[in-house]
Amino acid sequence: EGFDKTISRTPVSIGEPFSFTLTADLYGSRTYTSTYLTDTLPTLDGTLVFSYTSVVIGNENLANNWDFTNTDPKLLVFRPNNGTLGNAVGPDRVIITVTGIISNEVAADNNDIFTHRMNLTYRDDGQFYGYTDTVTGTVKEPFLVITKQANPTSIIKAGDEVTYTLFVTHTAASRATAYDVVVVDAIPAVFTYKTGSLAAPGATTTFTADQGVSATYASLPLGSGLTITYVVTVDAAAEPSSLLTNTVSVTDTSTPGANPNERTGSGVGPNDYI
Repeated sequence: EGFDKTISRTPVSIGEPFSFTLTADLYGSRTYTSTYLTDTLPTLDGTLVFSYTSVVIGNENLANNWDFTNTDPKLLVFRPNNGTLGNAVGPDRVIITVTGIISNEVAADNNDIFTHRMNLTYRDDGQFYGYTDTVTGTVKEPFLVITKQANPTSIIKAGDEVTYTLFVTHTAASRATAYDVVVVDAIPAVFTYKTGSLAAPGATTTFTADQGVSATYASLPLGSGLTITYVVTVDAAAEPSSLLTNTVSVTDTSTPGANPNERTGSGVGPNDYI
């Protein structure tokens, strides 16, 4: 009997839709009894990391009326419902497409390999038959790093200007585009932002009353980087010999737009893209 399983794409980002396709051919004009296709969904570190969003079943012999159950979260069990549950009248070619995502679970990490396994079992003329096929995929994640330079950094007095330059790039471990990239820099209270000095090509930029400089980018493709510059003026309120520190952060997400299943930089749970 023909039996095959494929994956639509790999590697995949967390929250990115992709599909598994299961194909089984039941040859000949005969009745296959106790026929079941069992699809074991991927786990990592014992955690179910695949969430299915749709299941589409197509088959040549419509009388077999294939459907499925999911009483065990890790299993999709397909069977014909042709008069007697589990009996399939051949010939019949069954094609099942399971679409879903790698869930935002702590167990799902960059370069993790997940396995999707399918078993076909049936009896033909009293003889038991069993087949197994597996397909693997890989998780990909973006990893960003941000650095900052100031010029000058010493012998600064009231009225002087300081130029900050921020660089954001992918690290060597990064394997995916970063989406919805947001850079936020908090300027010390004794600095005044120089109006119009913020330069961030390709970004939407803002400066808020609470001394916040931000730049938002739709994406940062793998292998690329970005540069942001802005200028501040030292206020008279700056204390002599004081050390003035401002801290910048960059956050991103695993997929574009407002995807509730993506990994983000919120810092809560597995959302460590910050």
